[in-house]
Amino acid sequence: MCDCDALPCAVFLGRYLAMVERARINECASLTAAILRGLSTQVPVHVLSLFTWEELELMVCGNPTVDIELLKASCRADPLLACRQGLCLS
Repeated sequence: MCDCDALPCAVFLGRYLAMVERARINECASLTAAILRGLSTQVPVHVLSLFTWEELELMVCGNPTVDIELLKASCRADPLLACRQGLCLS
């Protein structure tokens, strides 16, 4: 504890804690605003509250599972090009 009167220390501590709280609340404000700006290019901001984060993730990013057989059927690889790039397929 400090060696000064209890009231001034309590007042100082209260002010200090309020300032720390305000700083912590606002420390990511610019980052959050940047994320919101980017997200708003894909989803209208006024509808964001209608979705859970899981629904929003699915709408923006798509299905996270990959059907390997479908991927193989829809892709063609050039073995010569792959080997020239150090990615030999054989």
